[in-house]
Amino acid sequence: MDEQLNQLKPSHYRNMANYKPIKKTVNVRLDADVIEWLQSSGKGYQTRMNAILREAMEKAV
Repeated sequence: MDEQLNQLKPSHYRNMANYKPIKKTVNVRLDADVIEWLQSSGKGYQTRMNAILREAMEKAV
């Protein structure tokens, strides 16, 4: 069963012990209120944005 679940996940998740994400610079257009909300918690809003997107991605897999 675990092997079947592993086949459903992207290959970079198969061995999380060695997983190091590759960062890529992108330009995106987001609603101003979304950016303000992320920035309202202080420094690190891009890291929070990445965490939010990663959580959504993992739920979709």
